[in-house]
Amino acid sequence: MKTYITSSLPPEDNPGDNKEAKEIYEKLVSTNASGFVYLYNNFVEHAFIIALRTAFKHPATPAKYRYDEDINKSQVDIRSDFPQRILKFPIIAVILGTGNAGVTYVGDEFLREVKKENNEEGLEGYLYGGKLTLKVSINIATKSKRDIEHLSDLVTGYVRYLFRGKFAEVNMAYCKVDSGAIKQEESMFTSDISTEVTCEFTHFIDKNLYEAIHNLEFNIGTYLDEDGLSIQNP
Repeated sequence: MKTYITSSLPPEDNPGDNKEAKEIYEKLVSTNASGFVYLYNNFVEHAFIIALRTAFKHPATPAKYRYDEDINKSQVDIRSDFPQRILKFPIIAVILGTGNAGVTYVGDEFLREVKKENNEEGLEGYLYGGKLTLKVSINIATKSKRDIEHLSDLVTGYVRYLFRGKFAEVNMAYCKVDSGAIKQEESMFTSDISTEVTCEFTHFIDKNLYEAIHNLEFNIGTYLDEDGLSIQNP
């Protein structure tokens, strides 16, 4: 079984020598459409961090919140986690929640057959597709209430108006943007801006594996002991 993935994974996970599989693979790489939850977790998190850093590095962002790759020069820390001990304020952390890769509609998610190469008869396997929804929360922490208000407004505006169109181009669609209430926690103020990103993914299933599973026979009678009541261990 092979998954069509981005080039960031090891070579053994690439789609082999099949020409059609390679063509699909190249298309997926160019459009950032790939397989499986852990890949998209990394991809979505990375996209939000890069977009936020780019926006806060730009002169259009107030100088007092300007981002710099040198943490000693940066006025704000933009990162992928929220540390237990915050060394620099303000901080903006991108936190990913659970992903939902459930079936999005009634019926099969089959896309098409993948034929063997070199004019050989038969099939290499089957291509399936689906949707993955990931919860994204952008947590902000500052020392002052004024800063939390300004940064919350900036991040909400960037996520809602600036990032959404670009993210849709690379298979990350979202519409709803929620802005949480400002809270005071000990010696800092916090807020969070959240959304749900929907990505499309594809997955290749080898024909022989498909047949092995679909040729299984399940009969509850074969799993009962002689008394007809107890279940046997596999």
